[in-house]
Formats: sequence, C-alpha cells, structure tokens
Amino acid sequence: MGRYILLTTFTKAGVPKPTPMWFVTEGDELLMTTGGDSWKIKRIRRSPKVMVAVCTQRGRVISPAAEATAAVVEDPASVERIRATVLKRYGLLGRIAWAFNTRRGGARVGISVTLGAPEDH
Repeated sequence: MGRYILLTTFTKAGVPKPTPMWFVTEGDELLMTTGGDSWKIKRIRRSPKVMVAVCTQRGRVISPAAEATAAVVEDPASVERIRATVLKRYGLLGRIAWAFNTRRGGARVGISVTLGAPEDH
C-alpha cells in the first residue's frame, strides 16, 4: 500500500471532493485523522459513501479507485491510538505536521474507512 490515500467525499449535489490523506491500516480498516470541524467530516456525517485510491502526496491517483464506507471516530482513546499509529508511520514529518495542525485549533477526530459501499437501510 502507498504512503497516501486519496479520500473522496461527496457534496449533497454529488460533487466529488478528493483529499490526499496520511493513513495506517489496521485489519480491514484504513485509519486517518483530521479536524472535527473539517468539511470532509461534515460530508461523511451526512453520507458515509466515499471512494479511496492510492495517490501521491499531491493527490495524483496511482491505483484504481474503490468504493468504501467511512465512519467518524470520536472516542478520545481511539483518536489518540490512531494519532499515535499515524505519527509512528510518518516519523518526524508526521510529528511536525501534527504540531502545526493542532495549533490551528479544533478537536481532532478519526476516520475509519472500510472497502465496500455502505449498506442501505
């Protein structure tokens, strides 16, 4: 698996909004963190349907895209575990980026992504 995942969320009108993300794998999940007030989190809360693909740091897709289901992780212990695992994977650069992003304010949340389209209920 590559170093970056292009996480594509969708607006209410169905417009794709791709974002390159750092991630770790844990079992069948892709785990990442972001600001809890980010637009991608607002879109995931509205609809868990996302697309994922391996990409470069700048978001150039280098693998086939796949349908997936995203869930917001808010439990502080789980968010901390995801944060620590991501920082371990990305080393010094990850710690620098984390310090910069946490200064901007707002609570961090996790994102859990599993392959496969969301089930309709």
